[in-house]
Amino acid sequence: MPSIREARLRHASYYMNVLRAADDFYRQGGASSTRGLQLFNGEWTNIQVAQERLAEYSDLDETADGYCSEYPRGGSYLLNLRQYPRDRIRWLNSALAAARRLNHKDAESSHLNNLGLSYARMGETRKAIEFYEQDLIVTKEIQDKRGEAIALGNLGIAYKNLGELDRAVEFLEKALKIDREINDTRNIALDLDGLGVVYAAAGRSEEAIGLHEQALGIFREIGDRQWEANALGNLGFSHSALGNHSRAVECYEQDLVISREIGDVRGENITLARLGMTYAALGEHERALEFYEHALSLVRQLGNRRGEADVMWHMSLTLDKLERRAEALPRAQLALELYTAIEDPNAEKVRTLIIQWSV
Repeated sequence: MPSIREARLRHASYYMNVLRAADDFYRQGGASSTRGLQLFNGEWTNIQVAQERLAEYSDLDETADGYCSEYPRGGSYLLNLRQYPRDRIRWLNSALAAARRLNHKDAESSHLNNLGLSYARMGETRKAIEFYEQDLIVTKEIQDKRGEAIALGNLGIAYKNLGELDRAVEFLEKALKIDREINDTRNIALDLDGLGVVYAAAGRSEEAIGLHEQALGIFREIGDRQWEANALGNLGFSHSALGNHSRAVECYEQDLVISREIGDVRGENITLARLGMTYAALGEHERALEFYEHALSLVRQLGNRRGEADVMWHMSLTLDKLERRAEALPRAQLALELYTAIEDPNAEKVRTLIIQWSV
């Protein structure tokens, strides 16, 4: 009769393979993506239980270490899509420790990168940069060009979030150069989309639109629904910056359909907030508030401080337009606290307006 440890390891192995199969289906795109999502949704509770039980043995057993390290990698696409950042961090910390005990450098790199992404999604940019920089060291050590490009691209987005746009472009252009050398189509599209985000932040919205459209075409060609939605949202943002609000709404509505279809709560949250901003720009302030309220409920579930600050800030501006400054001011003050904590460049703008409102 097998011991409890042996039984749990078999249980963990089985559901690790289920997770890997679901992830593989999802990455194929089209109808296969739907099949992968259905498999993942049907077994998600069992997958979580298996990983939790496995983690109890990971530092006692080499086999358990191997499984613990492989769980986040085997389901990387779907877990990044569906798992809340704090839960993802817990899995990844266990996986990183296991990979280091086993001296599995490729797995260590993967876990460092995903830890960076998870902290970035909570608005903890400096923490994210620490992990990306560690990942960059490992990828160079093992001569993993694809991994190096991913780390460089993520560093670019991180520095964009800190307002260091020239540095952001430098990292993203390095990533794009490598991805073109190794002909990594998907990551070329990610780099183009990322550069578009930085250009938009620099006020170069027309150039940003061209980059987002290139990326969108690639994502559609390879059938990556999550990043198709992301590129649509970024495209809409740049159109809105140019005053093309009706075109922006079209992009956002397509983005929202896909995000809800694949269960991307983070993507849905961002799009709802952007729809709020667009309707506010159109003067439809009550409608804007409705979108902000929906976005706020989601962003707090996700624990994303930057996202919450953005929603509170824009909500305060809309309330002020409706001559409801008594409600606007505390929201702006909360946005300032959050922006200051995460070193977001919006903090100074919010602080200045609060002073004006308080006079």
